[in-house]
Amino acid sequence: IEYFEAGFKGSLVSGLVSALLAPLAIGVLEKLIPVFGEAEPTAFDKGFVFLIALSFSIGYAVFIGGMGRYYAGRFTRVMIRSFVSGTIVGAILKMVLAFILFHFLYLVVLTDGRIAAFLSIFRSWVAPGTLENVYGWIVEFKPVLLISAWFIVLTTVIFIMVPVISIGIALYRERKTSLKEE
Repeated sequence: IEYFEAGFKGSLVSGLVSALLAPLAIGVLEKLIPVFGEAEPTAFDKGFVFLIALSFSIGYAVFIGGMGRYYAGRFTRVMIRSFVSGTIVGAILKMVLAFILFHFLYLVVLTDGRIAAFLSIFRSWVAPGTLENVYGWIVEFKPVLLISAWFIVLTTVIFIMVPVISIGIALYRERKTSLKEE
């Protein structure tokens, strides 16, 4: 169970960090968030932001996928299967939590009325034109949350497929080798 727990915690925590960075990456693509002070992001800016958002998940998936080559022997198989199972459960939980959170923000929290009510708190300190600009930006940014939710679903499916395919290949090679020996 310790291997399951380690895989679960690692996947969930790293996944939540990546999930929170996804709207940033999508916001840069949609030209709503400037990168390095530029309103018009370059290809490098876009790639850099996606690398930040996905690098840990990609690295973790490749690391776990690399464990497939050690998928031999009863004890090692149990350990790897337990670790990968925990990783998959953590990734699915992260995906569901992020999906619900981003849709909740879009559908419930960031309604036009709630945004206006929140910004009205600052009207005695901030110029009306600035508040209107902030309101406009938030309204423009809202769809990024939905895109991010689906982006997280896609990346989670890919994240899960890497170790599963790696272990499947290891099993195939082992069976192929054992058939040749017989």
